[in-house]
Amino acid sequence: MRLPKAPGQLQRLVSFGPGNCMVQGPDCAVPAGPYRLFLVTESEGAVTLRFQGLSGSVTATPVDPVKGSIEEREPDYFYGVPHTATGLDATGVGFAPTTTGKSIVFSAFWFRGPRDGVGTIPPTDKPLLQVGVAGACAYFDKPPSVGAFAPGCPSGSDIGTFATQRAFDDFGFLQYNQLAGLPAGDYGLGNYAVHTGIYDPGFVGYWIDVTQ
Repeated sequence: MRLPKAPGQLQRLVSFGPGNCMVQGPDCAVPAGPYRLFLVTESEGAVTLRFQGLSGSVTATPVDPVKGSIEEREPDYFYGVPHTATGLDATGVGFAPTTTGKSIVFSAFWFRGPRDGVGTIPPTDKPLLQVGVAGACAYFDKPPSVGAFAPGCPSGSDIGTFATQRAFDDFGFLQYNQLAGLPAGDYGLGNYAVHTGIYDPGFVGYWIDVTQ
């Protein structure tokens, strides 16, 4: 998985199924057997898979286009609180796809914290403390048009809240979300954050139909 504005930079492995290599890390065992690879991209791209302990190579060529789309975030679901030197930012964003068949819905959310300190000499020349919470929201129907991805996920499912804290350092937050095996229908997936300074927030969402 690669985020926008990060060409050539590997961000994170993402997987589905009982052998969840996203959690187990780079040494996750991959059982022998047939697999399907889905490539989601807005431009030409190539994927290289390296398996430890195996030699040789094979070139796989895409053969079957699948239904799906990369979608813009829903601006109606965005809200913010102006940041002050001692206050909090609050941001919520998501998207509302209408899927076909058996689908996977995926999103990514990221931001960085303040880099400038409140003073001119150490340690006040660095952010003294960056702290907050961030989480993900899921809706298994069309999400409400206002406040869907506010903290706590009003009328939706809060699928994870995470403390975000770091002192005397730059802070970067990145979270992936996924819903797999969904029947055709309307859904919502997104994120929220309340933090002592949210800068350069970004979000991307997509869905793909994986019906056999």
